[in-house]
Amino acid sequence: MADGIIVTIAGMGIVFATLIILVIVMTGLERLFRSTAPAEEPSEELSLEEQQVPEGETIAAIAAALTIALAEDGKPAVARPIAFVRAHHPAASGWRSFGRERQMRSRLP
Repeated sequence: MADGIIVTIAGMGIVFATLIILVIVMTGLERLFRSTAPAEEPSEELSLEEQQVPEGETIAAIAAALTIALAEDGKPAVARPIAFVRAHHPAASGWRSFGRERQMRSRLP
């Protein structure tokens, strides 16, 4: 019985000692390879009025370029609209769905 306790304590001691050594090595490596370049200050985000929104012709040109670029073996790439289907999970309540939809709508510009 006493041998089992000694083996358990020795095993746990070895595991924890190894974990402590790994933490020390990882911390040392992080300090050794840390970049000393000054951190860039985050730039201010532009408001919606200041952002340039592409016009219809620009969007059409981008779509045409993507269609040509994605064509394989001379076959044109077909751009199909994807239907949005709401998946109602049986465990989802109406309140949860309402809250999720409200949160998603609040993120839209």
